[in-house]
Amino acid sequence: MSWAWRHLAGITPGKGRDIVLHVKFSTDPAVGFVQIWEDGVRQKMVGGDGYTVHYRTLNPQLNWDGTPNSLILNQYRNVATKYGSSGVTLYHDSVKVGHSFEEVSP
Repeated sequence: MSWAWRHLAGITPGKGRDIVLHVKFSTDPAVGFVQIWEDGVRQKMVGGDGYTVHYRTLNPQLNWDGTPNSLILNQYRNVATKYGSSGVTLYHDSVKVGHSFEEVSP
């Protein structure tokens, strides 16, 4: 899958962001989807209806032995981005899992 969403403004030192993901888990690509909100604003996505990207969000080959799914938080950046020789530290805080936007929104 190509990039469905990119935050293009970059990282601003000292400024936090609130990201909310709405994921419908399914092995059926017509049913599974992802939606994203950043700082309370629903984000435009590439594909789908503009705000939702449909794809297979569960892969039955990964959990064939009954192991649970896991949540992995990551940050990717362009290798051309220069942050000096000391690099950059990125903190993830207050990860919530819920059944509604209201349950997880900041």
